[in-house]
Amino acid sequence: MVSSLNARFPSLFRCVVVLLGASVCGSFAAAQYPEIELTWVRPTVAQIGTEVELTAGGGAHLEQVDRLVFSDPRITAELVTQPGEGEGAEPVPQWGRFRVTIPADLPAGRYDVRAVGAYGISNPRILTVTAHPVVTAAAIGQSAGSPTQLELPAGPDSGWVLENRATAARVDYFLIPAAASEPRRVSLLAQRIDSRMIGQLKLYDSTGKLLRSVRGSDGFDPGLTLPAAPDGHFIVGVQDFLLRGGDPFFYQLRVDADDHEPSAGTPEPGEGEASVDRSGLTPHPQGLDAITLGDALHDIISPAPAAAAEAPNHPVVIEPPCLVASHFTLPRLGLSEGQVAFQFAATAGQKWEIEIISQRLEQPTDPNLRIQRQDTDAEGNPKWVDVATADESAMVGDFAMRLRVKDPITVFTAPADGNYRLLLRNLDTGSELASEPEFWVRIREPEPDFRLVAMYPFPHNDPATTRPRGAQLFAGGTRSIRVLAFRRGGFDGPIELSVAGLPEGMPIPTAVIGANQTEAHLTLTAPETPASWTGQLQVIGKGTTEAGELEREAAPATVIWGRGDLRDIVTTRLTSDLSLSMSDQMTAPVTITLGGDEPAQVKPGTNLNVPVRVTRRDGGGNPIVLRPRNLPPGVTVAEVTIPADQSEGTIELKVAADAKLGKYSPWLLAETKVTFKPVTADASELTVFIPTNTANLELVDSP
Repeated sequence: MVSSLNARFPSLFRCVVVLLGASVCGSFAAAQYPEIELTWVRPTVAQIGTEVELTAGGGAHLEQVDRLVFSDPRITAELVTQPGEGEGAEPVPQWGRFRVTIPADLPAGRYDVRAVGAYGISNPRILTVTAHPVVTAAAIGQSAGSPTQLELPAGPDSGWVLENRATAARVDYFLIPAAASEPRRVSLLAQRIDSRMIGQLKLYDSTGKLLRSVRGSDGFDPGLTLPAAPDGHFIVGVQDFLLRGGDPFFYQLRVDADDHEPSAGTPEPGEGEASVDRSGLTPHPQGLDAITLGDALHDIISPAPAAAAEAPNHPVVIEPPCLVASHFTLPRLGLSEGQVAFQFAATAGQKWEIEIISQRLEQPTDPNLRIQRQDTDAEGNPKWVDVATADESAMVGDFAMRLRVKDPITVFTAPADGNYRLLLRNLDTGSELASEPEFWVRIREPEPDFRLVAMYPFPHNDPATTRPRGAQLFAGGTRSIRVLAFRRGGFDGPIELSVAGLPEGMPIPTAVIGANQTEAHLTLTAPETPASWTGQLQVIGKGTTEAGELEREAAPATVIWGRGDLRDIVTTRLTSDLSLSMSDQMTAPVTITLGGDEPAQVKPGTNLNVPVRVTRRDGGGNPIVLRPRNLPPGVTVAEVTIPADQSEGTIELKVAADAKLGKYSPWLLAETKVTFKPVTADASELTVFIPTNTANLELVDSP
């Protein structure tokens, strides 16, 4: 079991997706099978070696929440109960309230916590564990003239943490003593702990004069420094930048406390690679992980001074393969001061994979890369000629789940012998976000490879409805796991997917990400009479290169927030595991099966009929609309409706003559109305979206 998000995913990038357009099925957005959704836990922070009472709240379908599951099993939780009425009465459970014990040997960091109740296991939220005291305030001052007076730990230089929720259209003010001998760091944690809040910090001196204002953004939290001042103090104001407030807008205010929490440790450099220290930078567990885009964190770090050359005509000379740390210059008046430059020698035809790593270090940057070759002009004077450029990586996915970062990644082939120069500029010059954001430059020989990310998709025909959601299977029911693949180093082969960790007796799904595709779905199907079960799954992908077979475990991901609260975006992050529960108390009214027992083969330029079978149970007697998903390029399927009085149908695959050969895993998303009986309520009519199994389809020259 992974003990901490910091340990498993030391560098991550946030996936922020702008959603355009309205829902085509808006009236059905909330009409789904009931499934637990967790919005917040309170408190969000606890000190090592203490016991706290924690409440799991917000969201939906939190009935009978009687258990918490942490990403480190050393954290334990006991459900709070109250004495029953009358002599000998059973204790009354206080659903959603727990006494949580943080052991003394637990490392500081961020840990996933999930709630388990009548409607499955929830999406995760973050509980922060700190070595510093957690302070409280009887009331929060919302006037700079009457700031919050905190009961701080002994010693002027001691670190501490306070948590609170933002108040709409208000600013929280705190009086903070300055250290006598050295500056103190003030950090606002919101985005890093699953809050909706975009934080803003304002620093005032003891007279109330505004000294500095800094703000965060999607994926980034602000921080500032208190100058040393013997016997002095400052006032710090905290607010949501968009003036929002309430339960989803929780935050932690930290002074010299856990701003740079430990990660998994210090990896060793790769063979033959030079390396440069990253200067103490510790990324935070937000967004979809950098491992989807590379192994940069596996190949670092030995102490050495950071390299920087702010004058392009005097670049730092490097020798690939290498990994070099540096920083962008401080923007002034909204303009970058210059470009960071590196120079290396290459021979004609030599290939290097060049990767800039900055946004994935939680830096608020938008790096731009230009590659130039040294040449001479007509008079024989040296000059630099552009030979390649690189900006954002290619996008994988869609509105609901997307892999894309602003960090450039490119495979460069030297057109001739000579010297080459890398020119780096940060296109994001927002001076409020960071003064001199850091980055790494990695140059290595291309290695065909892939990385996977897996997540339970929100079951709906419209990705814009995506929101946080737990995971539960009913008797006979299905749900899918969406898997995205980021290919790099020239890898273009198929990826065979499978699932490990399922309970005994449950069929193991398989699927293929085709050689020209970047995603597939794995469909889980519960038995007709399942046993109650909760566990963690692993999605495994296998591919083949000239060097042999590659096997990669998918990094599990979760939706943090859907659209709303003035943000028309979906945000995601990686999580510790892919949890699932199975219920023996509820039954799925409908199950749809696509295809026969044997893999189907079809030749380009022909058509293929694939059977569809429907298992109808109580409440499942309505028409079913089937829509194709994950079709191979060049294959089309029309929408099909199975009438209410039928349990069989056919879909016709029309295969273009130029469709690419290979193995694929198409599936169907069914939409229908059902009458469903939840555990804790009366039966009602719902509009639901149900995934079929994936079909095994192969396009061949001659079937």
